[in-house]
Amino acid sequence: MRTPGVQWPLGRPRGWGRPAEARIYRAVRAIAPAVNVTIDVVDAVSGRRLRRLRGHNLVPTSGRNLLRDLLNGDVISGITEFALGTGNTVASNNDTALAAQILREPLSRTIKDALKLTAQYFLSSTSLNGTTIREAGLFTDEDTLFARYILDEEIAKTSGIAVTFTWETTFTVTEMNILERGSVIELGGSPDTYVTGNAYVAGATLDKIAPGSGVWYIDSADLQGGTFALEAILKVSNGTATPRIALVNLDDGAPNTALAGSEVAGTAGNQTGVRVRSGTITFPAAGAAKQLATKIKTDEAAADVWAWSIRIVRTS
Repeated sequence: MRTPGVQWPLGRPRGWGRPAEARIYRAVRAIAPAVNVTIDVVDAVSGRRLRRLRGHNLVPTSGRNLLRDLLNGDVISGITEFALGTGNTVASNNDTALAAQILREPLSRTIKDALKLTAQYFLSSTSLNGTTIREAGLFTDEDTLFARYILDEEIAKTSGIAVTFTWETTFTVTEMNILERGSVIELGGSPDTYVTGNAYVAGATLDKIAPGSGVWYIDSADLQGGTFALEAILKVSNGTATPRIALVNLDDGAPNTALAGSEVAGTAGNQTGVRVRSGTITFPAAGAAKQLATKIKTDEAAADVWAWSIRIVRTS
């Protein structure tokens, strides 16, 4: 019995096809709000700065929709309120509030400059003493969350310190790729090179992915809430085996585990090729780009599987 893994017919490599990197079809100019946070912790008596924390906020979907509505002329307020909390759950695009809010007050001041809005809040020595601050946020009067920040270092608030929070929201114009419904991300594959075995080839290196295929390097925050499915053509080497293909995340420690919704099986025993489409894929959490790739297997240890025309399609 052959050892599971990538095998080549006749004992030598054949054409791998052209590995296709992800292709996204319509590029536009986009205005992106870059939100930076500076936190100064000072001695309440002398005013001497004890430490400075710096980080980067997440502007969730609610914050981006706020910009949309303001541009549309909707009768709503801009950023007017500041919040603090004790929660430390990872900031997410789906956030609409702090995890554990303990304070909500008007901002101390805002300053307009070229392509930049600065918002500040001053927490006095008499406020929130005895609490541990782990998160902060910016809100509108209508309770819309614009930005949320998880502190890199928590602050144990006492009467001996005061804290100034400063946001600098800078608007930059960048080139942005838009995935519309029906857009296709081609990942390639090869009808000539196969994988043997009933387990996805273990490992996170690119020699472990479907032969001839490419990698999609994407932050799920850029998918703009769409739904996506994995498509491919699969075939097997004998009349009883069932082929499978799945999308995996090579970067977060589970490169042999199918992303939820992405795994799909072909027809048992098909030796000529059959088109398959997965359900809706659940992507890794937003906030950083990940290497997404495909792996293939069968349900028989000695059977071979081929995959080509691999692609990801936006379905809605």
